[in-house]
Formats: sequence, C-alpha cells, structure tokens
Amino acid sequence: FIPMMALSVGLSPIVGQNWGAQNIKRVHNTTQLALKICVLWGLIAALIMAISGHVITSLFTDNENIIEIATYYMLIIPITYGLANATNLWCSTYNAMGMPKRALIINATKMLAIYLPFSYIGGELYGIHGILYGMASAYILTGITFHLWNQRHHKQIEKEALNQAS
Repeated sequence: FIPMMALSVGLSPIVGQNWGAQNIKRVHNTTQLALKICVLWGLIAALIMAISGHVITSLFTDNENIIEIATYYMLIIPITYGLANATNLWCSTYNAMGMPKRALIINATKMLAIYLPFSYIGGELYGIHGILYGMASAYILTGITFHLWNQRHHKQIEKEALNQAS
C-alpha cells in the first residue's frame, strides 16, 4: 500500500496545479496514468503475495492457524489492491480540485455503506474466510463503481470547460 499512498499524495499537487491553470485535459491524463500505475502495481503485488504468501507469513510466526489465515488473505485481498487504491486516487484528485464533498462521499460510502456491512455479513455467514471475501467484494464493487462515476464526471467537466472556452 505504501507506493499507492505515495502516488495518491504525489498526485494532489499535480492535479491541483493543473486544475488551477484550467488545464483540464492534463488533470484527466494525469489521473488516468496514476490509475493505470495503481492497477499494474496491484497486479504485481498480488502475484508476489500469491506466490510467496506462506513463506512471508512463516517469517513472523510458527502458529499454523495464523499462517493459514494470513496466506489465504495474501491470496484473496491483493487481487483487489488496484481497485481499492483507485478510490484513494480519486479522492486525492477531487480534494486537489477543491471538491472535498465528492471525496468524502466516496470514502464514506466505501467504508460505512459497503466495506463494513460486506465484511460483517461475510463473517457472520462464513467466518474469517467470509470476512476476506466481503472485503474483496467491497473493494471490487467500490473500485469499479466509483471509477465509472468519476470518469463520467471528468468527461462532463471537460465538456463544460470546452464550452466555456468557445
């Protein structure tokens, strides 16, 4: 998560500067590039963790139950890292654009309305594995939904900017 957090933080000044300069196309292009990096990094992390999850967790404990759960976590959750971090990138983008309410809606909906209920229901139905599937489902749902929602919003902003310029 650290490289993705750094990308989100580093994205803000670039987006903010270009938004202030009314260079909407560069805001869009920068955000799209950051999202591609996010998904690529997520896939690489998922592959590494899927291959070496058992070895990594064995370095920290001898408890077979903990190793089994952590290894299972590293098999399921990292697949969703790209989508999970995409929402963070969108929040950074909207904060930098002076639209903190939109970022708040994204984060609050992700955590309170989707992540917590999915994880709780998954846990109630299927125990620890259900919690992990609930988490993964929440990341996938929010990542795709908010990406589509924000893509549409960015296209609307670009269209309005073009209309104002002409």
